[in-house]
Amino acid sequence: MEVVGKPDTRNLIVSQNSDKSLISHRKSRWHVACNSFAWMPCTPAGTHNKEATMRQLKSLLLGTALAFATTVSAMAAPITGSFDITGLFQAENNAGINVAFNQATAIDFCAAVTGECITDPGVGTGTGAFQVNNASADNTFGITDGQMGTVKDFVFSPFTTVADFFKIGDLSFDLTAIENSSFGTGNFQFLILTGTGVFSREGYDDTAGTFSFTGQTNGVDTTGTFTFSGASAAVPVPEPASLALFSAGLLGLGLVRRNRRKAA
Repeated sequence: MEVVGKPDTRNLIVSQNSDKSLISHRKSRWHVACNSFAWMPCTPAGTHNKEATMRQLKSLLLGTALAFATTVSAMAAPITGSFDITGLFQAENNAGINVAFNQATAIDFCAAVTGECITDPGVGTGTGAFQVNNASADNTFGITDGQMGTVKDFVFSPFTTVADFFKIGDLSFDLTAIENSSFGTGNFQFLILTGTGVFSREGYDDTAGTFSFTGQTNGVDTTGTFTFSGASAAVPVPEPASLALFSAGLLGLGLVRRNRRKAA
């Protein structure tokens, strides 16, 4: 290879053979940082990698924040509200015999909310009916006053969890814990059961809830009426989607400010 011309950084011509085309670098300049000739201003080695890494990091952070926002925005909300339900029931002992409330260990719900009480055989088996009353106006249970539902017979002493204890439309309630008490006032008897469980409904998060069962009779009949009050125990929390979008916005502002400082 032969070098022709003045070998400086302003005028350098390199040729291999006279019959081959010349490769001209007249306008190129020697860049110390790159240790080579280049037509355009040279970027020191490693700078491109750093810039590419920063761009990838920014994209990753923003992408992660937006992905998180998309994910949590699809998350369901908790179930909220309260309601009462009413119906007929009989108190039973462990042998499935109708007894006074203060001797009862099980509840046998009637097939209809009024009239004659027809129950299923067996202790703690079968289902009964109830009617919704006093549903809160802002409830997300998806229920309204007058709506009918089904409730499972169950043994409360000793108690075991009752899955799908009651259902109203697409709302269900698992009964997971219970306390009981009974007392009498004159000719009347009362049976009170309180407990906790979990509400479930399509499109909503499973939500902790409470219930209170109050049964009463005239002291002669073994069939009585009951009032069952239910309420969710949902605790309001900040929307995760809003928090994620806000964080992504702050991240974007921080990156823009940092770039401006570098440019200055």
